[in-house]
Amino acid sequence: MSKIDKVYIGLFIALYVAVGLVSTIHAVSFFSLANVLPLAILLAVAFEIGQAAVLFSILTDERQRKRFMPWCLMCIL
Repeated sequence: MSKIDKVYIGLFIALYVAVGLVSTIHAVSFFSLANVLPLAILLAVAFEIGQAAVLFSILTDERQRKRFMPWCLMCIL
């Protein structure tokens, strides 16, 4: 792997962490409307982990891009 590839991977990870953090903060605000704060945080983190796992599977596996279930999960999450 070349140095430029590592830079691109690092930038992608940094971008996803930044967007994931903002998304988690918004999800905590939303989930705390009907739940206590610890449960809202747990739900928000679980949703972000699920979203990251689905996105990673779609980006890394050619077969997953053609299947219906990962895209369905992506839309739900």
